[in-house]
Amino acid sequence: MKYFKRKICRKGMALIVILMFVAVVMVVGLRFIVRGDTELACGQNMEMKANMDYMAESGLEHGRGLILNPQDVSADYWAGTPGQQIKAGSNDYYDVSVSELSECDWQITSTGYRQIDGSRASVSSLTAEMRLDPSVACWSEASVLLSPALVINGDVYCNGVITNQGSIDGDYFADSLTGNAASGSANAKNSLQLVKPTISLGLLTSHFTTQTIASSSLDNADLISPTAQVYYRNGNLTINNNISINGCLAVNGNLTVAGNSNNITAKKGTPAIFVNGDFIIQENAELNCSGLVFVNGAVELPSTSTYANVMTITGSFFTNGFNAYRRIVADSSGNGYNGTPIYGCVLVPSKDGLGSAMDLDGEDDYIQVGGLLGQPARITICAWVSLRSNDKHGSEIISLGDCVGLRVDQDEKTTNGFYYRGSSRWNVTTLNRTYKGQGWHHIAYVVGNGIQRIYVDGEALASTTYTSAISYSGQGSTTNIGCHGNGSEDFNFDGIMDEVRVYKTALSQSDILSVMAGGEPAAGDLVGYWNMECGTITINAAPVKAAIYDWPSGVKDRWSPAAGAFYKSITRNP
Repeated sequence: MKYFKRKICRKGMALIVILMFVAVVMVVGLRFIVRGDTELACGQNMEMKANMDYMAESGLEHGRGLILNPQDVSADYWAGTPGQQIKAGSNDYYDVSVSELSECDWQITSTGYRQIDGSRASVSSLTAEMRLDPSVACWSEASVLLSPALVINGDVYCNGVITNQGSIDGDYFADSLTGNAASGSANAKNSLQLVKPTISLGLLTSHFTTQTIASSSLDNADLISPTAQVYYRNGNLTINNNISINGCLAVNGNLTVAGNSNNITAKKGTPAIFVNGDFIIQENAELNCSGLVFVNGAVELPSTSTYANVMTITGSFFTNGFNAYRRIVADSSGNGYNGTPIYGCVLVPSKDGLGSAMDLDGEDDYIQVGGLLGQPARITICAWVSLRSNDKHGSEIISLGDCVGLRVDQDEKTTNGFYYRGSSRWNVTTLNRTYKGQGWHHIAYVVGNGIQRIYVDGEALASTTYTSAISYSGQGSTTNIGCHGNGSEDFNFDGIMDEVRVYKTALSQSDILSVMAGGEPAAGDLVGYWNMECGTITINAAPVKAAIYDWPSGVKDRWSPAAGAFYKSITRNP
């Protein structure tokens, strides 16, 4: 009996051991199954997460492509949209939002996600700041002289040498650059991955709805049609005042901008201006343009202008060169006494660096004004001057013939104001001071009420009385700024001159001080005013506004002055 019990006990123990072994095997197996399921789920999640990252990246590239090619959207630029898919019918989507930070900088936010039972799973969101680069603001097919008036905010291409007297805030692509440095980098011209657009008048008028301009001039007109995209003039055209154009102004001839308050805005896919001849900006002109300006001929700019902002182009300017400058020094008095700069007069920064002044070389440079300014019986002549050196017998600031004049450093001894009284005799007021090498001074000469006076920097330093009248007979017929008014070559001005004024009245000391401060105490008495301001021509790179259609090899294509784009930063959103 005891043996039997022991036998049963052994069998029970064996069964327990077997059961425990089976339990252990089952637990271990379940652990492997659970870990396998977990690893499988993790792998699937990682794959889905990678797919959503790819979707978010695809949204960034979607935005990049449409910013580079704005012709593909109906709005000014693609602002983005939700629910985009790479594969139709799938559950994977991306939302894109695009915002403009500047004309060349953009922000794109893209969110990729999987739609499961109405909810978003495994969301991946990226925000990138993108730069259109290079962004060509100005393109010249020949070596180019950029005037002090020119401010370029963007990159410049030149098929030759750039002589820069203006400002370039960007890179340049050229054989070389002399003069003022550009803020960006220097590049070989063939390194620019961009070709000149293939457009012509024939291509524009045949591919876009066109409205003909019959008149040779436009004044107080709006060309704003819901259907016309090109306004075409077969012949020369002059734009006067208050012109508003929404579309492309295409001119088969010369285009002259003669007046102010003129605005041209391109329609999508067209240039703003296409000129088959010369593009002429007059001294009293004002133009604001949004889009691409394309000129096949020369660009003529005035030496000086009566307007501070002569022209602003937000887009791009394509031309064969800025080498043609109409030699005019504008009279801002409104009396039309525009001057002609003779020989090498050069515009340079003014005394405060905020405007321009005229640099004369003391040999053959001067400004000639026709006539004797109405031959005023009483007169004030004044100017800001900085004299470098004196000529043989002195340096003329301005003289009406040899009838009235103001001269500094005569024979290196005196500063003189004088007028002709007839019979080969002059009345002269003499100041025993010279100003060579002493920087800027404001010098004025006043004749009237029986007294002649010389003012320097607003202080009356010399005076004489007189009884005889000014004679304008037999002493020359032109007014000269910077040289003798009747042919002598011994009084040429070597230095910089600015703010030259002539009044037909005798200004008081308080009037002179007001003039020095930029005021006009006797505006009705102002005869001539040559402020030497060139007026600013600003070109701002705006690739989206300048993007057009062109027809290389006769096939319609998209073109933009931005050759590419790069991401300045990409950040993952929480």
